[in-house]
Parts: sequence; structure tokens; C-alpha cells
Amino acid sequence: MSASAVPDRITAGLSKLLADGHRVIWWSDPEAEFLDAVGELTLDGAEFIALQDSAALAIKRRIELDEDDPAIVLYESQPAPDPDDDWLLDVRLYAAPFAADATSMLQQDLGLRSAGVRDHLKSRARFFASKERTARLAAKIQPDDHARDIDAKIWAVLARSPSADAFTLLMDLLCDVAALEVGTPADESPLWRELGKYGLEDFAWRLIETQFGYRDKAPSLARLVLRLFVTDLAQGLHAELPPGLAKLVLPDARMSSVAVFLSQWRDSSTRQEMYDRLSARVADELQVRTHLSGLAPDDVGICATFVELERIVANGLRDLLLDNHAAGVAADIRRIATGRMEGFWANTRCLDTAVGKRSTWRSYYLALLAATDLFAAIDAHARQFTYAGADEAYRAYTDTLFEIDQLYRQFHEAADKVSSRYPDAMAPLDEQVEARYLNGYLSKLAAHWDGHLKAGLLDTWKITGIDNQQGFYSRVIAPYVKGGDERRMFVIISDALRYEVAEELKTQINGRERVEAKLSSQLGVLPSYTKLGMASLLPHQHLSYTDKGTVQADGCSTDGLENRSKILDGVKGVALKGETLANMGKQDLRDLVRPYRVVYIYHNTIDAMGDSASTESHTWTACRQAINELADLVGRLVNNANATAITITADHGFLFRETPLETVDKSAMGPKPAGTILAKKRYLIGNDLDDTEYAHHGRTAVTADTDCDTEFWLPQGAGRFHFVGGARFVHGGATLQEVVVPVIEIRQKYGKSAESTRVSKVSVNVLGHQHRVTTNRHVFTLLQTEAVSERVLACSVNVALVNQDGEPVSSVALVRMDSDETDMNQRQTKVPLSLLAQAVHKGDQHYLTLSDAETEVELQRIPVRIDLAIENDFDF
Repeated sequence: MSASAVPDRITAGLSKLLADGHRVIWWSDPEAEFLDAVGELTLDGAEFIALQDSAALAIKRRIELDEDDPAIVLYESQPAPDPDDDWLLDVRLYAAPFAADATSMLQQDLGLRSAGVRDHLKSRARFFASKERTARLAAKIQPDDHARDIDAKIWAVLARSPSADAFTLLMDLLCDVAALEVGTPADESPLWRELGKYGLEDFAWRLIETQFGYRDKAPSLARLVLRLFVTDLAQGLHAELPPGLAKLVLPDARMSSVAVFLSQWRDSSTRQEMYDRLSARVADELQVRTHLSGLAPDDVGICATFVELERIVANGLRDLLLDNHAAGVAADIRRIATGRMEGFWANTRCLDTAVGKRSTWRSYYLALLAATDLFAAIDAHARQFTYAGADEAYRAYTDTLFEIDQLYRQFHEAADKVSSRYPDAMAPLDEQVEARYLNGYLSKLAAHWDGHLKAGLLDTWKITGIDNQQGFYSRVIAPYVKGGDERRMFVIISDALRYEVAEELKTQINGRERVEAKLSSQLGVLPSYTKLGMASLLPHQHLSYTDKGTVQADGCSTDGLENRSKILDGVKGVALKGETLANMGKQDLRDLVRPYRVVYIYHNTIDAMGDSASTESHTWTACRQAINELADLVGRLVNNANATAITITADHGFLFRETPLETVDKSAMGPKPAGTILAKKRYLIGNDLDDTEYAHHGRTAVTADTDCDTEFWLPQGAGRFHFVGGARFVHGGATLQEVVVPVIEIRQKYGKSAESTRVSKVSVNVLGHQHRVTTNRHVFTLLQTEAVSERVLACSVNVALVNQDGEPVSSVALVRMDSDETDMNQRQTKVPLSLLAQAVHKGDQHYLTLSDAETEVELQRIPVRIDLAIENDFDF
């Protein structure tokens, strides 16, 4: 600052204090730098009094008795006397302080009141050399801040952090370390070098010791990082640490603080990737895989320190499932796998990173859960098939047996994602699932159903109480549209939409409000292939075959969209492709369907993928895609086309197996018989076919109400006639998986009836009253008050302890409430929380908070009393 600018700067500073209402200002100039300038200064409405020229008693009298006098600036040009000898000590303490040297004026600019911070500011002169840094610090400073507050906020400025609380500062530092290239020493962190450059290194180590208890003769960030992660591991595991790691654990008094710190870091959506990177480096350096190789899944609990823990748990559960299918073991697997899926490394609310392949680990647990339920379902329903008749067998499939096919699909859908990254992980379980499904269920059910076919079902093709597919239009569509001229029916036909896939689709649709979906079935035509199935769903009196195998409806070809539209034109209908509607705007969609009473929409995702040798391995992916596409299409029709009635059905189902077929799966068919029209893996269509011992022989006049003499052969059981091209995905035969054709009827609800479609998340309560926490680790019990269903959805809840200002004083636990158990006792969850002792202050109010993890809406806030046995002496 130039000499000419000094008086103006002093005058401006004093004027500001006067404008703020201060009547007495104490100007301290211990080195008498501005003694000569005092006589030249003038202030409107204030009088200068030099202490060295006035008696102390006169000054006190003037200040305290002559209140009508103008404001006073007391100028002191020498060091302050000892407090015991200071006659004006009381005035010195209540007067507004002022100083005119560079540091003091900085103090005034920052608005700091404490005289003790002047020397500290002077020691940080290098930081204040930048106007930009100074300005950013000024925005954070509070008038009563002391030296440690200033240093913390300088750290926040250097880290460009919005907060200067201890955990945020330390998290900034460790994230900076995590961002270093592999092999770069932790002490090379740019932020750490900045802290050293501006004199904050000692402050940083004091803060670290206060928070974590870390003390070392030669402290280093590298050693600190190792000890933090090992301490968190020790706090989270339900087993003793190996000796090689135990020596790195930080003091017991700070273990909870470390656990809370790393828990909050993992809970930070913007910093999770940095946690992933640093934890992976620490795991490599510590050789965690070797040290922890002896742990069992229950030993790990909910610990989330390293991603290696997921491998331990997932592989351990897999091996447990391979060895034992007992109900108790299955319950343990479900409990542990469900808990891990809500943890840090398998939770899809966190993004996949190079280290944390969360979608893969989640898929691993989903595969384990599906396999567990699959084995249980086979044991419960497929030990013996003793259904007295075809009617009973058919209903057993639509009631329970379809779940085995569904679980088999869900297992492989998840397991395929795991195998794409860890090829050997699922191999043992794949093998057992395949053996149990093919030998313990599929082949046995097919053989049992074959018995009913041979016992006369193929000669009648009727199931009591179940309608046949060829009557679909006259039974489902025609009565609805006849109910009024304003009625319009949308019919979605999804090629190869198997019953079990449709059941999952129905559940997904019912997870939306204002619509209700009901699932039933119809007995599909035989052979169960696309051309005949699609023809049977169109309005018609009779079906027939041409010599070339074309299926006609009342003499009109049913091949292709154009021919189907011509047939539908007779009932004021139209045929469209699903993808056409998916790319259409609201008004265009409404204009398109307005002229029609019946709109047939053809969707082809499953069959297009499965019915090709090059893509059949992606059948399960296609099923998932179809479910999502169809649910979205229903939403589009309801919202954009004012659809009030939608029916989803299929032309046929399918058989699929993961493993290649063997010779034993092939029916011993010789040369094609004379009169063959079509010959595929699961059917042969022709005229004048004879009976044969290796195939079922039937007539389409019986199985599809054709008015011609067309006949067919079908392989027995789940076999194929030949394996040319793709053979794992097939249809055309008579197994239940192929001929139980789903019908989902969807209606939009209005007014009071819409109340029944209201979708809500499960409610959660905390058990107990007058909660009191007396240790650094406390367990709360949550109760899911209702079972999960189609309309009552699962909910993920963040659980934490906070103070009256909403600041966390504990770790954050993420709990998944998704139980469908009817027994309330089975819907209780234990939630352990680690307390951040140094954040608990006497006199604060504390609460247990439950928040929706998806929306962050607070669900509950319950008063909690925290009475720790030892008072905390380490506040920051």
C-alpha cells in the first residue's frame, strides 16, 4: 500500500466502524507507525484521544459519564500494559478494535474480532498474497473465528470445498491422493503440497490425530491411508483380523470415528469413484486377498471396506449352495445376499467404475438368489408328477410350475453377466442348475405331459375351463368392442412371449397406478409355431392350409402385416408394428388409431433373438428387453393414445436350455415322409402322415380348428428332430412351456376404482421406545409394517443419527425393505450404527432419521438420548 493511500485507508476503516454504530474505537499502534498521521486525520462525528497525552481516569469519566459527547477514537502508540496494571482494561475489551498495519487491516477486512489472530494471519502471509484466495476465504470467515478455524477454512479454499468441517477436509485430501497415478507417493498429492506450501502441514497432522488417533514419529499419508482402511475393516468384520493386519489398527477410541468417516465417504455420490480407486490400491498393497482368504460370508457381515469382500461373500455363498440345499442354508443365503445387494459394492444406485463393477456383483447375488429359489421350487413341486389328468397338470403349471422356468431364466440372465467378467465364477453352479432343471424338472414334466397326450388329449385338444387360442378374437376382443361405439381395443401380440415371462410383465405393469393387469391363459394351437399361432389370433371362422404351407383365415393369407390388416379391416381394425408406435409422437399416435376400433400391434423381440443360431444365446436378454418394451408400450398407449383396454398375448411359448443338446435329445426320425409340407426342429407338417413310434401324430382340424386334412408330427418330450442351426431355443411342440399361451387383460381405472391401483412403498417403523445410546456402536431394529406385493413396493432406507442441526453423528446404513413374508416377525431388520463420538456434544439434541434412499425424503425422525460412558475431549 502506498504512503499516500494510508490516511485514506485508515479513515475508511475508522468510518466503517463508526457507521456500524461503535461509540468507542480502540486503535492499537504498538510500534507508533502512524503517530505523526493522527494529527492529520479528521472524522465527522468523532474525536481522537491519544492515550499517552491523557489521564486514564479522565478518559474513563469522559466515556462513561459524558454519553452525549461524540464518538471517541482512543489511539494507543505503545505496547499494551500488563492486564493487572491496565486502568482501561474494561474499555479495551468492549471497544471496537482497530489497527492500521497490513496484517491488522487484513484482520479488519476479514471481520475478525479476536486480537489473538493477528500474529496467526501474519504467519499465513504467503496465502494472503493472492487477492483471489483472500476473497474466497473472506466469504467463509465468521467474526469469532480463531486460528484453527482460519486454517481449516484456508484448507477448504485450497481444496475448493464448500465446507470446512473436519471430515470434509480430510475427504478432500484423500480424494486428492486417490487421483494420483498408480505408483505416485501419497505425499505427492497436489493438495498436500499446497498445505505444506502455506504452512498448514502441522495443523493437518493435529487434525488427523484428533479425528483418528493417528500418531507417528514420522507421519506420512501413505501409512495413514493403510491404517484407516484396516481400522474400518476391523470395525466391520465379525471376525478377528489376521496378525499381519491387526498391527495397523488405530486406537480403539477412534475406531468408530474411522468407520463413520469411510462410511460417509462411500455414501458420497460425487466421491465414490475416488474411494474405489484408493481402496483398490490399499487392497493390493496389503495383499488383502491372501490375508482374508479364510473368512466365511457371515464373518464379513455388512463390511464394505474392500471390493474383495464381495468375492469372499459371493463365492462363499455359491459353495454353500452347492453343498447344501436345506431350508436353513437357503434362508442364510437369502439373508446375506439381500443384505450385500444393498451394500456399497453391489448397489446399482452407485455407478460402475473400473474397480467397482457393481452391476456384476449385484448380478452374482441375483443369480444366487434365483438358484436358491429354483432348487427349493424343484424340491417342493417337481419331486413327482402324479397329476391324474391333463386338466390338473395344466393348472399345476399355471399355478406354480411356471415359476421353475422363470427362476431358471432369471438365474441364467444374471449368471451370464457374471460369467462375462469372471468366466469361472459361476461354472460349478451353472452345472448344478442345468442338471437339476433338465433332469429333475424339464424332462420329467415333458414325459408326464406326454402321457396325457397319448392318453387322448391330442385327440381332443381341450382343457376343462381353459379356452383354445383359435377362439381368442371372438371370446376376448369382439364382446368388448360390441359394448359401445366409443370402445377401442389394443391387442399386442408378442412373438414367443412365454407364460412365465408374461407373469413377470404383469407384475411390472401392476407396479404403475391407474391400470390393472390380470393374467390368464389359453391353450395354444398345435403345432405351436408363429404362422399358425398368429393366424389363430385373427378374426376368422375357419383356418386352412395351402399346399405350400400358408395359413389362411377364411381363404385369406395371414402372412405379413399387410394381409393381416386386410383381415382386420373387416372389423374396423388395423395391424401395426410395435416399433412404429415407439417412435411416434402423441398427436401422430392419436391420429393414427382414431379411425379404428381394433388395433393389433405386433412385437417381435424374443423370437427374433432366439430363433437364430447366431443369437439364440441371448434369449434371456431378449426376454428382459421384451418385458421392458411391452411395459413401456402399455404406458405409451395409456398416456398418449387414451387407451382404456389393452390385451397382450402371444402366438406360442418356447423351450430353451443353456447347454448344447446331445444325441439322446434327438428323436430318431428317418427320411422325411411323403406329403411333407414343412419340417422344423419341433414339428413336421404334411398330408397323409402315418403313426410313428418316435413322434406324436395329430391333426390341425383338432388342434387349431382348420377345415382341412393337414396333419403333423411332434417330437416326444422336449426332444428335437434335428440339430441343424440353433437348437437350444425351439418351439412348435406340445410341451406346457410352448402351449400355455398367456393373456394379459389391462384396463385403465378411473375415479374411486383407481384407488385400488394406488402404488405405495412399504412403511417402516423403529421398534422400541425412549431410545438410549450408551456405546459407540448401537443396534436399532426396524420393522417393515407390510409385505411387499404388486402394489406395495420395496423401499431402500438410509438410517443415521443426527444432531438438531441435521449434522450426522454416526455412520449411515442403507437398508432394503423388500420382504414379502406374511409373518411380521420375519420382516424385522437389525441395523448397527457406529457413533462419531467427537461429534456428540453435551446439551445437543439427537435423532434417529430414516430417509428414502431414492428421493432423500425424510420418513421418520425419532428422539434419541446419547449417554456415552466417557466424555469427549477432542472437539474440533
